[in-house]
Amino acid sequence: MKALKYLVLVLFTTLSSCNILDVEPKDFLSPEQYYNTEKELNTALTGVYSTFIKGGTFLNNLGRVGLDADEVYNYRDQNSVSNYLTGPNDEKILNFWRDYYAGITRANMLLKNIDKAVDVSKEKRAVIKGETLFLRGFFYFMLVQNFGDVPLILQPIETSGVDDIQVPRTPAVQVYGQIISDMEQAAELVEDITKVGNGGRANKSAVYGMLARVCLYMAGKPINAGRPMYEEAKKWAKKVMDNPTHKLNNSYEDVFVKLATDKYDIGESLFEIEFFGNGLGIYANLGGFVGYHNGIMNNNVTNTETNVGQAFAYLQTTAYVYNTFGNGDQRRDWAIAPFTYTGGTDNEVYYAQGAYLFNRFIGKFRRASETLRPKHASRTPQNYPILRFSDVLLMFAEAENELNGPTQDAIDAVNLVRRRGYGKFLNGAGAVSESVKQINVTNGGSGYTSAPTVTISGGDGVGATATAVIASGKVSAINITNAGRKFKTAPVITITGGAGTGATATAVLTQITDADLTPVQTADEVSFREMLYTERTRELAFENMRKADLVRWGVFVTKMKQSLADANSAVAYSSITNAKAYFGNASERDVLWPIPGSEIGVNAKLTQNPGY
Repeated sequence: MKALKYLVLVLFTTLSSCNILDVEPKDFLSPEQYYNTEKELNTALTGVYSTFIKGGTFLNNLGRVGLDADEVYNYRDQNSVSNYLTGPNDEKILNFWRDYYAGITRANMLLKNIDKAVDVSKEKRAVIKGETLFLRGFFYFMLVQNFGDVPLILQPIETSGVDDIQVPRTPAVQVYGQIISDMEQAAELVEDITKVGNGGRANKSAVYGMLARVCLYMAGKPINAGRPMYEEAKKWAKKVMDNPTHKLNNSYEDVFVKLATDKYDIGESLFEIEFFGNGLGIYANLGGFVGYHNGIMNNNVTNTETNVGQAFAYLQTTAYVYNTFGNGDQRRDWAIAPFTYTGGTDNEVYYAQGAYLFNRFIGKFRRASETLRPKHASRTPQNYPILRFSDVLLMFAEAENELNGPTQDAIDAVNLVRRRGYGKFLNGAGAVSESVKQINVTNGGSGYTSAPTVTISGGDGVGATATAVIASGKVSAINITNAGRKFKTAPVITITGGAGTGATATAVLTQITDADLTPVQTADEVSFREMLYTERTRELAFENMRKADLVRWGVFVTKMKQSLADANSAVAYSSITNAKAYFGNASERDVLWPIPGSEIGVNAKLTQNPGY
């Protein structure tokens, strides 16, 4: 079961978004007639949550507003924020603004009227208030990081007076202060994640982790709050880490399979956006586009029972994100699909290793993982991750490094994430789970006229493959083509065929420490920081955080131009022109989006961001 009451949610998702200046929003009954019972409070809270599945937030705009920065490019949408060619009349930006402010309006109404329900226990009202405060804080967080100064509205707008409906922009630092205030209050009121039972609702761990993120953003550019906020970020991240409930899923792949199959994992997933159903019947407005917008392209699927499902796939990945993964890092071929489909079928066609680096698709959110049938042509039941425990570990490491340099605590937090990524925990925490590191020829044999077949068996592992090289009738080397995984002991290498005899070889397994950071990466604060730039990509790619990371680090334009250089030197793929446009359009002004022109048109107190 999903955490929220989705049949009630249908009421809210079918209502239109409201401008922040609406004084009589149509998605509410009169407060005098409402907010009186526990059912009405829960329904109102569900309406606040419904903000997440609006078209301008995590529904239609998912992956289509450039927030993944140098990790992907949008090769379908042109002349909009999707490829950094935007302006005040951009529809996606307008919808983003209006949908989040509509959610804030709902939150403000609920917060003002919650104590009318005198027959509802104080404890229940406190939990609802805490969730609402967290959501309002999150909505403002999304607005301030993308627009900078924004109107800070904390009470329902109930009159049509100019002073009430024309609200000026509040300095971003004050907006951040309110976000922290809302979330700190929420942390005291919401329930522990073990009681909530899922990451689909606000819970203490989600609030703590999000506070860590907010504080990191304040510490960096453009607020530059520095050390005090790094201390706060570390504090909040540590509160999550100290909760024994939280641990990494042993399988990186399984994190995303669970999101696709409606299975909660409160150890790893602290907060996620809920989508429900297959887009059919009464669930028509509740399915999302996770895996359809940001999946492996496969158009013209006619069989709704297919194991694959259809994907329009707006996004293709970059050479940067592919090349950032080290040898043996098993996250790469899950995050970036190593294959494409023969159109309309479930036939996987694999790329040559290292080829088509601007022409691959996101593999994290695979419609093939979905178990709900029949599969809708576009709507999916996959949830979308907002905050994972691995992110908390990396945020802790970053804050600790900025405060004290690369201490052992910081290094250990990153190594834990890396060891999971390299498949070290697949046989369970503490158990041996390794890959084949190398194969040594112990006897080259004789008489080989063609390369013999190499078979890798035993050792309790799977997936390892290799090919032989011959010279002067002997096997001179064996090259690993797939290192495999889950090996507990070294497998047996068998060499057959090729018209020769006598060749033998032995396998050497990786070690758990092979995944760990190198001395160069941990040499000093600068080296550790540079490592985190790429480690966050390796772990969190395509989860809509990359642009914000680059902005707070002050390297957004630099990194976009590096990907432009990569695109300019790439071979001529079918969509490389769009990649060049995407990265070429990005400039300093794109650190912030334009304030929607229609909002400025009705609110004379709004000002425009530079460059627009």
